[in-house]
Amino acid sequence: MVLPEQSPVKVRVLVVDDVPQFRVLVREILEPHPDFELVGEAAGGPEALEMIGTCQPNLVLMDVDMPGLSGIMATRIIADRYPEMRVIAWTTHEEPKFITEMIAAGAFGYLLKGIAADDFVEALQWAAKGQSVLSRDLTSAVMTELGRLYRHAEQRAEELHTSYLSTVQSLAAALETKDDQTGNHAKRVQDYATIIARSFLPELLEEESIVFGFLLHDVGKIGIPEQILMKPGPLDESEWAIMKQHPVMGSKILEPARFLHPHAINVVMAHHERWDGEGYPNRLAGEDVPVGARVFAVADAFDAMTSDRPYRKGLPVEVAMDEITRHSGSQFDPDVVSAFLAAEAQILQRLNQDSRRSPVQ
Repeated sequence: MVLPEQSPVKVRVLVVDDVPQFRVLVREILEPHPDFELVGEAAGGPEALEMIGTCQPNLVLMDVDMPGLSGIMATRIIADRYPEMRVIAWTTHEEPKFITEMIAAGAFGYLLKGIAADDFVEALQWAAKGQSVLSRDLTSAVMTELGRLYRHAEQRAEELHTSYLSTVQSLAAALETKDDQTGNHAKRVQDYATIIARSFLPELLEEESIVFGFLLHDVGKIGIPEQILMKPGPLDESEWAIMKQHPVMGSKILEPARFLHPHAINVVMAHHERWDGEGYPNRLAGEDVPVGARVFAVADAFDAMTSDRPYRKGLPVEVAMDEITRHSGSQFDPDVVSAFLAAEAQILQRLNQDSRRSPVQ
């Protein structure tokens, strides 16, 4: 028995355009063609969205510039609701901005309304087979526009980065007016810690939030009463208990700033933890102490020992280095101490940049 020859499955097309003449043009091209079936015509995005569920097109020819719901928005909705459906932009706009916006919205291709009928049909045939439809000229225009957008994004990122950095530096400067009696402490320890990190584990510095953490390590002291911060003598037990809360206060202050996660928050929270677990606020030990905090602890101790204070002169560099070496494995991570000693030349170079100090011999 000879089976009857089956008719080929036609590609179902919905055309969306607010200009009737263009809908007529598509109808005149597609209705006589054996490969296509025009299943609907819509004068705008809302009407098209209502029709799609009923007419179930394979391809949607979508005008870009329409009143009310634009073709870009309608394309985005269709791509979200019907990912298997292919939207082809159908427009007079040749500007790269419109092309990139339609493609970003989910359009499968981009056709200009001046295209010849044969080329129009061929493009739809390619689209029906899963091939993206974009001419060489339009592709070149898109790549040019993407290059422009990328350069703009890089510029905006740099501006945003500069804004973040300025904010962090201003906050650190404001903190130092309250608590720094040593002069430029936050910037020095930031530089020391950066030098040690570069010697110890260079990839740490790939995430800039860790450097912000070095700079803002004591931001929690904003919440400590002035009479405790500025007390000339030793703190009593109750005062010391309050002072020990500044890492927790600092992490809470910085928590909303997502660009400071996770490394800056870790440094602020854990910079008084110790390798042997005798630090605060959480008595972390060994590698449970965040690596940025372990690096910072060495930098902070070195600056504290070599800085002049109202009640004493700064220690000689050799004495400070010997003290840090002596506490390797107890207060400090031994590997970080080794990196610190290996970077001695850079540390001393930074030390001598401070105008308040006499040159180190």
